[in-house]
Amino acid sequence: MTDLYFECTGGISGDMSVGALLDLGASKQNLLNVLKSIGLDDEFTLEITEKKVNSIKTCDFNVIINHHHDEHHHHHHRNLEDVLKIIEKADTTAGAKNLQIKFLQ
Repeated sequence: MTDLYFECTGGISGDMSVGALLDLGASKQNLLNVLKSIGLDDEFTLEITEKKVNSIKTCDFNVIINHHHDEHHHHHHRNLEDVLKIIEKADTTAGAKNLQIKFLQ
């Protein structure tokens, strides 16, 4: 196994992290399958494209929140129990689920 370290002195966002991992060879299809398995397709759209930044080709990963147009702008507010249920139904390994749960505690 190879260790991977991020040196982010200026910080890094989640979309930048996912884009970097996809650039390193993480499976785009596996990512899409896991995200589809959580059953929140109507809440967000993903865009995975290639772009150049300072002549360097990179993966651009964007999560676009789908806003449901109605009189009142509603956001989904979830508590810890809701998030744990989402993690549990995700089609991913037990190890990945345990890491996610550990991160939340």
